[in-house]
Amino acid sequence: DMFKENTGNGVCTNCPVGTSSLAGSTGCGCKPGFEFANGDCVACVSGKFKSDIGEAGCVDCPDATNSISSPESDRDAVTDCLCKAGYFGEAGAAACVECPVGGYKSAVSSAPCDDCSAGYFKDSAAATTPCDACPGGQFKSEPQATSCQECTAGYYKVSAASSSACDACELNQYKAEVASATVCDACPQNSGSVGAGSSSCDCKAGYSGDPVAGGIECQQCAANTYKTASDASTTTCSACLQNSNTQGETGQTAMSDCTCDSGFDGDPSIAACTACNAGTFKTSGATNDDCQACAVNSWQAQEAQLSCDACTTPGSSTQGLSGAVTCICSAGFSGVEQGNLPCTTCGETAFSVQQGAVDCIQCPPNAPSVNESTSCRCIPEFWSEADYVTTADEVCQVCPTQYRKHC
Repeated sequence: DMFKENTGNGVCTNCPVGTSSLAGSTGCGCKPGFEFANGDCVACVSGKFKSDIGEAGCVDCPDATNSISSPESDRDAVTDCLCKAGYFGEAGAAACVECPVGGYKSAVSSAPCDDCSAGYFKDSAAATTPCDACPGGQFKSEPQATSCQECTAGYYKVSAASSSACDACELNQYKAEVASATVCDACPQNSGSVGAGSSSCDCKAGYSGDPVAGGIECQQCAANTYKTASDASTTTCSACLQNSNTQGETGQTAMSDCTCDSGFDGDPSIAACTACNAGTFKTSGATNDDCQACAVNSWQAQEAQLSCDACTTPGSSTQGLSGAVTCICSAGFSGVEQGNLPCTTCGETAFSVQQGAVDCIQCPPNAPSVNESTSCRCIPEFWSEADYVTTADEVCQVCPTQYRKHC
């Protein structure tokens, strides 16, 4: 940093401040890191450097957009050019590279970019600020994340910057929205969830409604309907099969809670109940018992009846049989008791020998009816082939004179 302008035995002179020289120099020039301006050597400004002695100007750092000379350096070499914040590369590199998404660099240096830790993310390149924390309702378990993973419905995450998976809602709790940062809600009254991690609640067995998605409170199934536990996800109750009911009970939980209507029998948990046949009845609908046959001397002509009618008219009966569809008239009577048609006695001058819907037969002259009008018999002094007249062809004849006293 000395010079000597003349030949001879003179001594060398120190270069002025801000200048320098090489050995054997006859003059001084601006030293590295300085350039000549306005009659003086001045330091290179940030983003420039100068490595030679002389009055030449400072030059831009490589890729001046992305690099800058260090404030602490003398700016006298290309290695004093460092990558800007948000960029990385070796000192003096021909071009600095922007930090990729998922990382950042906050200072001028030759250091590499910092990767986002698990629970943090950075969604833009060339970032100069630290990574952003995953907000509540989100998480990220891997580093270098460009985004966080939202909690799905049925899960939540209260804390921010979480690297662990979202927490599942417990049994009988739910979370309908995604990315929730609040704890799960309890299922509404008379509803529940099928397991952990539920996004909704279903009405319990015996209840209908849509308490979460539809905002419809769970209500007991109406009479003659039911809902099973396996149908919990359905919002409505099922109707009992045809000709069955729940005996006025509400909130039924099984198809077997339906019983056949009065006048019907069967198993309504398998198929629709069928009407009791004519000649049978069933009073109560509280059970699935079979229809019962009408008792002896009672009858029923219609299907699906709750009771049988008694044979009340004199001379009518079921002839000792049960399950009758009508009462029949006994011998000595005519007509059929069915509805309002009674049996009519044949009286003293007619008879019938058959049961059922028959007409009385007029007795022949001189032969009144006997044995409860089931036959006729000749009066004294008259006779017939048989002791009793039982057909319309028979007649009573006058006894011969010699037998009249004993006829």
